[in-house]
Amino acid sequence: MHFDPARDQRACDCPGFDEYLNFYEIDFATALPGTFHAMGRVLAGGYKIACHYWLPAGERPAKGTVMILHGYFDHVGLFDHLIHYLLERGYAVVAFDLPGHGLSNGERASIESFDHYVEVLDAVSSKTRSNLPEPLSAIGQSTGGAILLKRILEEGGQEFDKVTLLAPLVEPTLWWLNRLVYALTKRLKTVIPRKFLSNSSDAEFLDFLAARDPLQSRFVPILWIGAMKEWVRQCRSAAPSDYPVTILQGNRDTTLSWRINLRILRRRFPRGNIQIIPGARHHMANEMPELRQLIFDQMGF
Repeated sequence: MHFDPARDQRACDCPGFDEYLNFYEIDFATALPGTFHAMGRVLAGGYKIACHYWLPAGERPAKGTVMILHGYFDHVGLFDHLIHYLLERGYAVVAFDLPGHGLSNGERASIESFDHYVEVLDAVSSKTRSNLPEPLSAIGQSTGGAILLKRILEEGGQEFDKVTLLAPLVEPTLWWLNRLVYALTKRLKTVIPRKFLSNSSDAEFLDFLAARDPLQSRFVPILWIGAMKEWVRQCRSAAPSDYPVTILQGNRDTTLSWRINLRILRRRFPRGNIQIIPGARHHMANEMPELRQLIFDQMGF
């Protein structure tokens, strides 16, 4: 994939590709006539990463490019609402499946270190900056937010014009229990069963995840819990950053220890813009329509 419309084919000629687009309702070349969509693979950090980009319809140049980083267990197909919102507002959009997620390769829902996620982010953002409309901004949901936080805290975020985080992962709820499970099982098991959580007020979305999405993992690898544990330690001990990140957090989020997390993030980002969204749960990109619109309108795009 070249990130160049002159060299990239429209979307993909792979068998079943149109069915994939229609199933997840991300065929924006049809839904928004004049939109250009390309999909391909990016080699990054030893992985083959499934990556999409869309260019908005219309004669006016795009306002810039927004990169979307999804959360744990997620994939690009779940971000139809956010992609549509950005395209309608004249932004180009880049989105990719993290290693072990969606159509990317790698052990399912697993990673040895969040460093590998950052390597993939850097590879995709480098190609994006070289070829797609500037400026480049980023939106991260949950683990996607953690990846952006890690990148900014360790190396700065100068390449991003804006960064907006939706319920970024620091400590999950009952973090003490997660650490206990990890300590007791890391030498005995490689995975534990996944429990589907009520992480959105949209009942249809929750049913889709649990019963109809073939790209959902049913297990949590112990290795991933260890990688998350190390990320929490790194975030807690990181030096403050003056990057003006925007953080949106729902006050009905039961996936994260969100009050503790906001205390941590206020110390790490003293110039950050932190907003609490009343009624929102964890999966903010897939809340019920009224809340979702409120969330999107607060992102700054």
